Amino acid sequence: MFNPMGQYFFEGNPQAPCGLDGQFPQGIVLINEKGEQSRAAYSEQGELPMVVAVDWGNLQGAMHPDGLILWSNGSTWTRRPYPFALMGTWASTQGGPCQVTAQGDVLVFVNANGQQSRGYATDPVTVAAADWNMPARVTDQYRCLRWANGVVWSR
Repeated sequence: MFNPMGQYFFEGNPQAPCGLDGQFPQGIVLINEKGEQSRAAYSEQGELPMVVAVDWGNLQGAMHPDGLILWSNGSTWTRRPYPFALMGTWASTQGGPCQVTAQGDVLVFVNANGQQSRGYATDPVTVAAADWNMPARVTDQYRCLRWANGVVWSR
């Protein structure tokens, strides 16, 4: 069973922790980046597990297995602060899977050809693959990397 409990970060910001507390799956308490709390209802009925913030106007959150909660108001909670929220497996428009991992504080990008590059965040919506001399825009709530050469990674 999927267990979403623990700390998250509002919009990937390490200065804005939030999370799920209490007992899983019944008795979940959501805590937002302002410290406000809401009772939550949890469901695994659809394609993705869902959480509903009962005390926040029944705000709905789709819980992705890669550590993202995508809220119906457009906000995002990530398991890791940005840019480490990008870690995981990606699909590339070049075909084949790609990876984002980390070695300490450095991201490691691995493209569909198996080539690796050290990487880092240049700003809240851009990362750079240093060894490829290639920036990428981070879009779609951490689900898309749009590289400067036109290649797109998505998850």
